[in-house]
Order: sequence, then C-alpha cells, then structure tokens
Amino acid sequence: NSTTPQSEFTVSSDVTSINSFRCVRKSLYEAIMTVVERWGGHLVRDGFDIKIKEDISHDNGVVVQYRKNLKEITRTENWDNVVTKILPVGKDGTLLNAINPSASIFISSTYQWDVPFCKTVSFSQDIDKDDFPTEYDYKVALVNDLTAQATEYVNKYCYPQINYTLKANLDRITDIGDIIEVKDERLGVDLMTTVLSFEYD
Repeated sequence: NSTTPQSEFTVSSDVTSINSFRCVRKSLYEAIMTVVERWGGHLVRDGFDIKIKEDISHDNGVVVQYRKNLKEITRTENWDNVVTKILPVGKDGTLLNAINPSASIFISSTYQWDVPFCKTVSFSQDIDKDDFPTEYDYKVALVNDLTAQATEYVNKYCYPQINYTLKANLDRITDIGDIIEVKDERLGVDLMTTVLSFEYD
C-alpha cells in the first residue's frame, strides 16, 4: 500500500519467525528480497499474488542417479559472498567492544577454510534509545543484537553457493521447491536437495 504508485500486488506469508525491518526508500522488489533474507522462507509468485511460505517442498521420491537416469551433471560454485570472519558494525558505528573495551570486535564462523575470508559488514538495528532506562542498557541491547545478527550472518555465508545443473529422464515431474535425491558416485555426490528451476521438454 505504500508504494508509489500504489502496487497491485498482494502479499501473504505463513512464516512465524519474529524479525524487524525498517523499510525506507526501497523498491518493492528490494523490500521483498530483504524480508525473505531476514525471515527465511521461500518466495512463491503467481501473477499479482506474492507469497512467502515456510515450506514449498514435496518429496515424491524422485531419485536422479548416474547410470540410471542421469544424463549430465555440472556443478558451479559462487564464492563471492563467502566470509569466515567479520568485523560487524551496528547502529551509530557500534562495535562488539562497546561495553567491554577488551572484548573482541570480530565474529568467526564455526567452519573455517585453509584461507580466511574476512570483511567488515554493516548491520541495521531497529533499536530505539528511548526504550531503555540508561545509556548502558541501550549499548548492551545494541551489542547483543549485533552479536546475534553477525553470528547468523557469518555461519550462513561461510560456505560457497553450490548449484547443480542436471539433465535426466524423470518418470515423475517435479516442480520448483520439490525435494529430489541426487547420486553420482564419480563426483562423490549423494544429497537431498530442492529444485530451483526446471525446463520441461
């Protein structure tokens, strides 16, 4: 309702997790992508109806396997966003040592590669100073929130994004979000994954 001009899209969701997002001067697309990133879930688009659903997967028992129905498999890796150690910066330049000067200002991921991936990451914090009785309580809230956001971020992005593109003869048609099992002994692949896209011949 707040877009200019007012959008024809309707939005609904069954995601129950709690989060916050102060949306200012962003396109509708940017706003929706931020919501999906912060709350999780899957984006389902149908005409002018936009849904963010907790789960869209269906397991129809589809197995794609080498020497069975797998004709071709390629793997691509995207390391652009990989990070294993970050210096998180919060509201008004808040660092993790804001209440304890001897505290570390870095957050590291639970998984580490041979080569470290380090960067500074800024986080938005929807925390109002007027909601706290003292300056100290306000800083504690900022540091705790910054720690939580940074920990979640670094553990999410410590792995590269890996995508498999398959060509296979399937008996059962799958749809976006469906769960399939992929097996290829040559590549050491044996995993359950979800369909991101498909081309029906």
